[in-house]
Amino acid sequence: MEDERYRLIVEASTDYAIFHLSLDGIIQTWNPGAERIFGFAGEEIVGRHGSILFVPEDDFRGEPEREIKFAAETGRAQDSRWHLRKDGSRFWADGVMVGLRDRAGTLLGLAKIVRDDSGGKQAEELLTYQLNLADAIASNAAEALFLMDSEGRTTFANPAAVQMFGWTPEELIGQPFHGKLHSHRLDGSVYPISECPHVQVLGTGQTLRGQSDFFIHKDGRMLPVTCSTAPFKGDGAIAGAVLVVRDVSEERQAEAASREREEALRQAQKLESIGVLAGGIAHDFNNLLTGIMGNAGLARRAILN
Repeated sequence: MEDERYRLIVEASTDYAIFHLSLDGIIQTWNPGAERIFGFAGEEIVGRHGSILFVPEDDFRGEPEREIKFAAETGRAQDSRWHLRKDGSRFWADGVMVGLRDRAGTLLGLAKIVRDDSGGKQAEELLTYQLNLADAIASNAAEALFLMDSEGRTTFANPAAVQMFGWTPEELIGQPFHGKLHSHRLDGSVYPISECPHVQVLGTGQTLRGQSDFFIHKDGRMLPVTCSTAPFKGDGAIAGAVLVVRDVSEERQAEAASREREEALRQAQKLESIGVLAGGIAHDFNNLLTGIMGNAGLARRAILN
Protein backbone atom coordinates (compact mmCIF):
# COMPACT_ATOMS: atom_id res chain seq x y z
CA MET A 1 0.00 0.00 0.00
CA GLU A 2 2.79 2.38 0.89
CA ASP A 3 4.62 1.71 -2.39
CA GLU A 4 1.39 2.25 -4.32
CA ARG A 5 0.85 5.64 -2.67
CA TYR A 6 4.41 6.64 -3.47
CA ARG A 7 3.89 5.60 -7.11
CA LEU A 8 0.70 7.63 -7.35
CA ILE A 9 2.41 10.71 -5.90
CA VAL A 10 5.31 10.42 -8.35
CA GLU A 11 3.05 9.91 -11.35
CA ALA A 12 0.82 12.84 -10.35
CA SER A 13 3.76 15.22 -10.03
CA THR A 14 3.86 17.00 -13.37
CA ASP A 15 5.69 20.11 -12.12
CA TYR A 16 8.69 18.07 -11.00
CA ALA A 17 10.80 15.56 -12.87
CA ILE A 18 11.22 12.52 -10.59
CA PHE A 19 13.21 9.50 -11.68
CA HIS A 20 15.36 6.72 -10.29
CA LEU A 21 18.89 5.79 -11.30
CA SER A 22 21.12 2.82 -10.65
CA LEU A 23 24.37 3.34 -8.80
CA ASP A 24 26.19 3.53 -12.13
CA GLY A 25 23.86 6.27 -13.38
CA ILE A 26 21.40 4.36 -15.58
CA ILE A 27 17.88 5.83 -15.59
CA GLN A 28 15.38 3.24 -14.32
CA THR A 29 12.09 5.15 -13.97
CA TRP A 30 10.63 8.28 -15.54
CA ASN A 31 7.54 10.14 -14.33
CA PRO A 32 5.16 12.41 -16.37
CA GLY A 33 6.80 15.50 -14.94
CA ALA A 34 10.18 14.35 -16.28
CA GLU A 35 8.62 13.77 -19.69
CA ARG A 36 7.09 17.25 -19.66
CA ILE A 37 10.28 19.01 -18.52
CA PHE A 38 12.90 17.09 -20.52
CA GLY A 39 10.80 16.09 -23.54
CA PHE A 40 11.78 12.41 -23.49
CA ALA A 41 9.09 9.76 -23.31
CA GLY A 42 9.71 7.00 -20.77
CA GLU A 43 10.53 4.39 -23.42
CA GLU A 44 13.09 6.76 -24.98
CA ILE A 45 15.06 7.46 -21.84
CA VAL A 46 14.80 4.48 -19.47
CA GLY A 47 17.94 2.38 -19.76
CA ARG A 48 20.13 5.30 -20.86
CA HIS A 49 22.78 7.01 -18.76
CA GLY A 50 21.68 10.12 -16.86
CA SER A 51 24.53 12.14 -18.36
CA ILE A 52 22.34 12.58 -21.45
CA LEU A 53 20.49 15.25 -19.45
CA PHE A 54 23.64 17.29 -18.77
CA VAL A 55 25.07 19.99 -21.04
CA PRO A 56 28.26 18.90 -22.85
CA GLU A 57 30.63 21.07 -20.82
CA ASP A 58 29.34 19.65 -17.51
CA ASP A 59 29.45 16.13 -18.90
CA PHE A 60 33.05 16.71 -20.03
CA ARG A 61 34.00 17.88 -16.53
CA GLY A 62 32.50 14.73 -15.04
CA GLU A 63 29.64 16.45 -13.22
CA PRO A 64 27.18 13.51 -13.60
CA GLU A 65 29.62 11.07 -11.96
CA ARG A 66 30.56 13.62 -9.29
CA GLU A 67 26.89 14.15 -8.41
CA ILE A 68 26.26 10.39 -8.10
CA LYS A 69 29.36 9.92 -5.94
CA PHE A 70 28.45 12.80 -3.62
CA ALA A 71 24.82 11.65 -3.22
CA ALA A 72 25.95 8.07 -2.54
CA GLU A 73 28.47 9.16 0.09
CA THR A 74 26.56 11.91 1.86
CA GLY A 75 22.97 10.98 1.07
CA ARG A 76 22.15 14.19 -0.82
CA ALA A 77 23.57 16.23 -3.71
CA GLN A 78 21.86 19.52 -4.54
CA ASP A 79 22.62 21.74 -7.50
CA SER A 80 21.38 24.50 -9.79
CA ARG A 81 22.66 24.11 -13.31
CA TRP A 82 21.87 24.04 -17.01
CA HIS A 83 20.24 20.85 -18.32
CA LEU A 84 19.37 19.61 -21.80
CA ARG A 85 15.98 18.81 -23.28
CA LYS A 86 15.43 16.20 -25.97
CA ASP A 87 15.41 18.93 -28.66
CA GLY A 88 18.84 20.13 -27.54
CA SER A 89 17.60 23.33 -25.91
CA ARG A 90 18.97 24.32 -22.54
CA PHE A 91 17.03 25.24 -19.43
CA TRP A 92 18.03 26.24 -15.93
CA ALA A 93 16.98 23.78 -13.25
CA ASP A 94 17.17 23.26 -9.51
CA GLY A 95 17.75 19.62 -8.64
CA VAL A 96 18.50 17.27 -5.80
CA MET A 97 19.76 13.70 -5.94
CA VAL A 98 19.32 11.46 -2.91
CA GLY A 99 20.68 8.05 -2.03
CA LEU A 100 18.06 5.35 -1.40
CA ARG A 101 18.91 2.91 1.39
CA ASP A 102 17.07 -0.01 2.89
CA ARG A 103 16.37 -0.41 6.58
CA ALA A 104 19.79 -1.98 7.03
CA GLY A 105 21.45 1.08 5.51
CA THR A 106 22.48 -0.59 2.30
CA LEU A 107 22.57 1.79 -0.69
CA LEU A 108 20.13 0.45 -3.27
CA GLY A 109 20.00 3.24 -5.81
CA LEU A 110 19.45 6.91 -6.40
CA ALA A 111 16.51 9.23 -7.00
CA LYS A 112 16.58 12.67 -8.57
CA ILE A 113 14.04 15.49 -8.41
CA VAL A 114 14.37 18.37 -10.88
CA ARG A 115 12.40 21.61 -11.15
CA ASP A 116 12.51 23.83 -14.22
CA ASP A 117 13.57 27.28 -12.98
CA SER A 118 14.04 28.94 -16.37
CA GLY A 119 11.79 31.84 -15.40
CA GLY A 120 13.77 32.55 -12.24
CA LYS A 121 17.06 32.30 -14.11
CA GLN A 122 15.84 34.64 -16.84
CA ALA A 123 14.65 37.12 -14.24
CA GLU A 124 18.03 36.89 -12.50
CA GLU A 125 19.91 37.39 -15.76
CA LEU A 126 17.66 40.32 -16.70
CA LEU A 127 18.26 41.91 -13.30
CA THR A 128 22.00 41.39 -13.66
CA TYR A 129 21.90 42.90 -17.16
CA GLN A 130 19.92 45.90 -15.95
CA LEU A 131 22.29 46.44 -13.03
CA ASN A 132 25.33 46.22 -15.29
CA LEU A 133 23.70 48.57 -17.78
CA ALA A 134 22.83 51.07 -15.07
CA ASP A 135 26.37 50.87 -13.70
CA ALA A 136 27.85 51.43 -17.17
CA ILE A 137 25.59 54.44 -17.77
CA ALA A 138 26.29 55.95 -14.35
CA SER A 139 30.04 55.35 -14.56
CA ASN A 140 30.42 56.87 -18.02
CA ALA A 141 27.85 59.67 -17.91
CA ALA A 142 29.18 63.19 -18.44
CA GLU A 143 26.64 64.54 -15.95
CA ALA A 144 26.94 64.16 -12.20
CA LEU A 145 24.49 61.58 -10.87
CA PHE A 146 23.42 61.42 -7.24
CA LEU A 147 20.98 59.22 -5.35
CA MET A 148 19.32 60.42 -2.16
CA ASP A 149 17.42 58.23 0.28
CA SER A 150 14.07 59.25 1.75
CA GLU A 151 15.89 61.26 4.44
CA GLY A 152 17.88 63.29 1.93
CA ARG A 153 21.17 61.48 2.52
CA THR A 154 23.46 60.77 -0.42
CA THR A 155 23.60 57.06 -1.18
CA PHE A 156 25.42 57.17 -4.54
CA ALA A 157 27.65 59.56 -6.48
CA ASN A 158 29.09 58.63 -9.88
CA PRO A 159 32.65 59.42 -11.02
CA ALA A 160 31.49 62.57 -12.83
CA ALA A 161 30.00 63.88 -9.57
CA VAL A 162 33.28 63.24 -7.75
CA GLN A 163 35.25 65.03 -10.46
CA MET A 164 32.79 67.91 -10.76
CA PHE A 165 32.57 68.82 -7.07
CA GLY A 166 35.83 67.49 -5.64
CA TRP A 167 34.30 65.39 -2.86
CA THR A 168 35.31 61.74 -2.57
CA PRO A 169 32.56 59.11 -2.42
CA GLU A 170 33.48 58.49 1.22
CA GLU A 171 32.89 62.16 1.99
CA LEU A 172 29.49 62.15 0.28
CA ILE A 173 27.89 58.77 1.00
CA GLY A 174 25.71 58.84 4.08
CA GLN A 175 25.88 62.64 4.39
CA PRO A 176 22.92 65.01 3.87
CA PHE A 177 23.01 66.07 0.24
CA HIS A 178 21.77 69.58 1.00
CA GLY A 179 24.22 70.12 3.85
CA LYS A 180 27.18 69.08 1.72
CA LEU A 181 26.43 70.68 -1.65
CA HIS A 182 23.62 73.16 -1.23
CA SER A 183 23.80 74.71 2.23
CA HIS A 184 24.54 78.32 1.14
CA ARG A 185 23.27 80.71 -1.48
CA LEU A 186 25.44 82.55 -3.96
CA ASP A 187 25.59 85.62 -1.67
CA GLY A 188 26.91 83.46 1.19
CA SER A 189 23.68 83.42 3.20
CA VAL A 190 22.42 80.17 4.66
CA TYR A 191 20.05 78.19 2.43
CA PRO A 192 17.49 76.54 4.74
CA ILE A 193 16.88 72.89 3.92
CA SER A 194 13.14 73.57 4.16
CA GLU A 195 13.47 75.78 1.07
CA CYS A 196 15.63 73.36 -0.93
CA PRO A 197 13.63 72.34 -4.03
CA HIS A 198 15.62 69.15 -4.46
CA VAL A 199 14.82 67.89 -0.96
CA GLN A 200 11.20 69.01 -1.31
CA VAL A 201 10.83 66.45 -4.11
CA LEU A 202 10.97 63.74 -1.43
CA GLY A 203 7.78 65.14 0.04
CA THR A 204 5.90 66.35 -3.02
CA GLY A 205 6.78 63.52 -5.38
CA GLN A 206 7.02 66.07 -8.19
CA THR A 207 9.86 65.97 -10.70
CA LEU A 208 12.04 69.04 -11.24
CA ARG A 209 13.54 69.48 -14.70
CA GLY A 210 16.37 71.80 -15.67
CA GLN A 211 16.41 73.76 -12.40
CA SER A 212 19.07 76.50 -12.50
CA ASP A 213 21.01 76.55 -9.25
CA PHE A 214 24.42 76.79 -7.58
CA PHE A 215 26.12 73.85 -5.86
CA ILE A 216 29.14 74.03 -3.58
CA HIS A 217 32.52 72.66 -4.66
CA LYS A 218 34.75 71.17 -1.97
CA ASP A 219 37.08 74.16 -2.29
CA GLY A 220 34.20 76.54 -1.53
CA ARG A 221 33.49 77.72 -5.06
CA MET A 222 29.86 78.08 -6.09
CA LEU A 223 29.35 76.23 -9.35
CA PRO A 224 26.44 77.23 -11.59
CA VAL A 225 24.48 74.11 -12.54
CA THR A 226 21.25 72.88 -13.99
CA CYS A 227 19.71 70.03 -12.01
CA SER A 228 16.84 67.65 -12.67
CA THR A 229 15.51 65.80 -9.64
CA ALA A 230 13.09 62.87 -9.85
CA PRO A 231 11.65 60.80 -6.99
CA PHE A 232 11.49 57.01 -7.10
CA LYS A 233 9.28 54.67 -5.12
CA GLY A 234 9.73 51.48 -3.13
CA ASP A 235 6.91 49.52 -1.50
CA GLY A 236 4.44 52.15 -2.64
CA ALA A 237 6.19 55.08 -0.91
CA ILE A 238 8.85 57.55 -2.00
CA ALA A 239 12.15 55.83 -1.25
CA GLY A 240 14.48 58.54 -2.54
CA ALA A 241 15.39 60.64 -5.52
CA VAL A 242 17.87 60.70 -8.37
CA LEU A 243 19.58 63.96 -9.32
CA VAL A 244 21.17 64.65 -12.69
CA VAL A 245 23.46 67.67 -12.45
CA ARG A 246 25.22 69.49 -15.27
CA ASP A 247 27.98 72.04 -14.69
CA VAL A 248 27.20 75.13 -16.80
CA SER A 249 30.25 77.17 -15.74
CA GLU A 250 31.71 77.19 -19.26
CA GLU A 251 28.37 78.12 -20.75
CA ARG A 252 27.99 80.99 -18.28
CA GLN A 253 31.53 82.15 -19.04
CA ALA A 254 30.83 81.94 -22.75
CA GLU A 255 27.61 83.91 -22.26
CA ALA A 256 29.48 86.55 -20.22
CA ALA A 257 32.20 86.79 -22.88
CA SER A 258 29.50 87.12 -25.55
CA ARG A 259 27.83 89.90 -23.58
CA GLU A 260 31.18 91.67 -23.22
CA ARG A 261 31.78 91.40 -26.95
CA GLU A 262 28.31 92.72 -27.68
CA GLU A 263 28.84 95.62 -25.26
CA ALA A 264 32.24 96.38 -26.82
CA LEU A 265 30.60 96.32 -30.25
CA ARG A 266 27.89 98.72 -29.07
CA GLN A 267 30.52 101.06 -27.64
CA ALA A 268 32.48 100.90 -30.89
CA GLN A 269 29.33 101.66 -32.85
CA LYS A 270 28.64 104.60 -30.53
CA LEU A 271 32.14 105.92 -31.02
CA GLU A 272 31.80 105.44 -34.75
CA SER A 273 28.53 107.37 -34.71
CA ILE A 274 30.12 110.13 -32.67
CA GLY A 275 33.03 110.23 -35.09
CA VAL A 276 30.69 110.51 -38.06
CA LEU A 277 28.73 113.24 -36.28
CA ALA A 278 31.90 115.10 -35.36
CA GLY A 279 33.13 114.81 -38.92
CA GLY A 280 29.84 116.23 -40.19
CA ILE A 281 29.93 119.09 -37.73
CA ALA A 282 33.54 119.87 -38.62
CA HIS A 283 32.66 119.87 -42.33
CA ASP A 284 29.73 122.20 -41.81
CA PHE A 285 31.76 124.45 -39.53
CA ASN A 286 34.54 124.54 -42.09
CA ASN A 287 32.09 125.67 -44.77
CA LEU A 288 30.81 128.41 -42.50
CA LEU A 289 34.33 129.42 -41.58
CA THR A 290 35.34 129.61 -45.24
CA GLY A 291 32.46 132.00 -45.96
CA ILE A 292 33.28 134.12 -42.95
CA MET A 293 36.96 134.28 -43.86
CA GLY A 294 36.10 135.24 -47.43
CA ASN A 295 33.80 138.02 -46.32
CA ALA A 296 36.35 139.20 -43.78
CA GLY A 297 38.97 139.44 -46.53
CA LEU A 298 36.67 141.56 -48.69
CA ALA A 299 35.86 143.81 -45.77
CA ARG A 300 39.53 144.31 -45.02
CA ARG A 301 40.35 145.32 -48.61
CA ALA A 302 37.42 147.73 -48.63
CA ILE A 303 38.63 149.40 -45.47
CA LEU A 304 42.18 149.69 -46.78
CA ASN A 305 40.98 151.30 -50.01
